[in-house]
Amino acid sequence: MELDIYNIRNKYNDNDSNWIIQQHKNNLLLKSPNGKLYKGSGILLFTKDNTILFSDASSYQDIGGTLDKHIGGGSLLLIKNAIKEAYEESAKMFNFSDIDFDKLEYVDVNDKNVYYRCYLLCIELPHNVIDIFLSNRKILLNKKVKYTYLEMNGLNFFDFYEIK
Repeated sequence: MELDIYNIRNKYNDNDSNWIIQQHKNNLLLKSPNGKLYKGSGILLFTKDNTILFSDASSYQDIGGTLDKHIGGGSLLLIKNAIKEAYEESAKMFNFSDIDFDKLEYVDVNDKNVYYRCYLLCIELPHNVIDIFLSNRKILLNKKVKYTYLEMNGLNFFDFYEIK
């Protein structure tokens, strides 16, 4: 199933008119009603025993990224961006558009007074999820899709106590 980020219903509590999109150099920032500036959002995945992190060429990380203006604005921008980034960076494996993000915990990571919202999501995964990811990635690579679906080249499970 393809991701339809534009049709996510506005079922969330925040009033869109109180959120302001700002352009800062090459980055898009979202100013919340309480004055916090956000530069991006993503999702950190958990199973009952592990954290799932995706890898690019140099590090392991959540699945997320900087804000994209073309997916809308207002209070839903952080949610839509996290869903879009998870879909892209998981090589189309995870479509979280049906998740009720109002029920999720999140962490606002502060980087010099500009924040990145990381939603925390516990899911069950098949035992062969790494193989599925690599297979999806290979199919997308052969189809010569845009780079955003190929940013991550692996994923791994980490024990909660291994993460620092």
